Amino acid sequence: MTHLDSRGRPAGCLSQYAIDRLVAGELDAASTRQAVSHIKDCSRCDALLEQTKAQKEEFSKSAPPLVQRPRPDRAERPARRLLPWIIGGAPALAAALALLLLYFPTGSEEITSKGAAYLTFIVEHQGRQRRGRPRETVYPGDKIQLFYSSNSAIHLGVFNRDERGDVTALFPQTGRTTRLGGGEQVALPFSTELDDVLGTETFYGIFCSGPHRISSLIRRLGVREHEPRAPAGCTIDKVVLNKRALPDVR
Repeated sequence: MTHLDSRGRPAGCLSQYAIDRLVAGELDAASTRQAVSHIKDCSRCDALLEQTKAQKEEFSKSAPPLVQRPRPDRAERPARRLLPWIIGGAPALAAALALLLLYFPTGSEEITSKGAAYLTFIVEHQGRQRRGRPRETVYPGDKIQLFYSSNSAIHLGVFNRDERGDVTALFPQTGRTTRLGGGEQVALPFSTELDDVLGTETFYGIFCSGPHRISSLIRRLGVREHEPRAPAGCTIDKVVLNKRALPDVR
């Protein structure tokens, strides 16, 4: 009789996340040896490994360019552009970008506890895309596409705080957080172009069980003396970037 864990996976088998990290070369030496040893004797995990490799190879051949159109309602900060994804008009684009994060996973800035909601992201620099990592080095003009993961429906607000301490509400463009369904690596309906303010750039996702006013969340994030505290019924995840000036290639 095969014993299953709480996620319905045969006991002792590798998770999709572990397989992804193995393919990406992100496991340490001991974990890699353990995973390879298990896969040699496990037809399930061996098949999952081959499937993941094939999907990675297929995506590398067909990764599309980011597609954006300017958003006119950010005139008060012309150096930052908020750019919506054209998800409805380009389903292949949305699927490919979701695949990029699904098979090249990255954790959030802090260690995310089991079941916690979190953010992940893609960077586009000079037309080339890469998955984002904690403390990623980025440059003015780079584009950031955020994704969220949550085991259940949540109310979400997404914010940006730059080196000067200026806080911008990126999502939603309404007075309260928006209710979204649960899911893994769900693309948010916008990307943002980084402005020319250098230094630490932080994106915050505030995940709540109920609606909250965007203005009150902005006030919490604007306090620089300590890490923002989540309101009751909410959790905060963050992505921290290091924004530098573009190298002088002359």
